[in-house]
Amino acid sequence: MKKVVLFAVLISLIIISCKREEINTPIIVYSINKDTPESYILNSKHESEFINFKYASSENSNLSLEFNYDLDNDFLLMASDTLYRIKSVYKPKDVEFKMYQIRQKRSHIRTLVFNENYGLLASLSFKSHKLFLKDSISFLEKETIFKELFLQLNKINIE
Repeated sequence: MKKVVLFAVLISLIIISCKREEINTPIIVYSINKDTPESYILNSKHESEFINFKYASSENSNLSLEFNYDLDNDFLLMASDTLYRIKSVYKPKDVEFKMYQIRQKRSHIRTLVFNENYGLLASLSFKSHKLFLKDSISFLEKETIFKELFLQLNKINIE
């Protein structure tokens, strides 16, 4: 009888742990204001109803960005703010990144460019524009990505 109970508990723990998938990924963060990139670690935990994303600086433990993606309702929860999907999208190659903003009017607007499989691609806000990439890029590539994001966000068509 003890073996049956122990076996049932063990199986339950395995099932529960399988529902929580945690991944640590090195990320390179590029700022529009700096030439030198920063190293971050992305810790993502896939839960049943949401995915938790935490970006922590490798150099400064006080620098971090954390939010949850609601899988059912397609919005982001960050601290006390809820960011909702807007119509603008950014589609480099074959991955589509959705853009999210707070619905309330504020003196400054923060836009997160996000894909649930990739994570955060960019955070665009007053005084702080950052790219969150898994690979290193050149200065020219960084500038090009920022320009493409701003064009998509503002829906400016150049012909």
